[in-house]
Amino acid sequence: MSQREYINAKRIQTDAPNSIVITVKKGDAVKSGDLSVSGKNMQAGKIHHH
Repeated sequence: MSQREYINAKRIQTDAPNSIVITVKKGDAVKSGDLSVSGKNMQAGKIHHH
């Protein structure tokens, strides 16, 4: 993740501390279910990079 993307993700997290912030690298193929926030892998208050 670029420095700019990280700064933006941190800004979102600061504005909403219990949010789940997910970033996806441009051009990456995301499979169905990869971004599901209902599982144990996605925790509130964290930045998740796919």
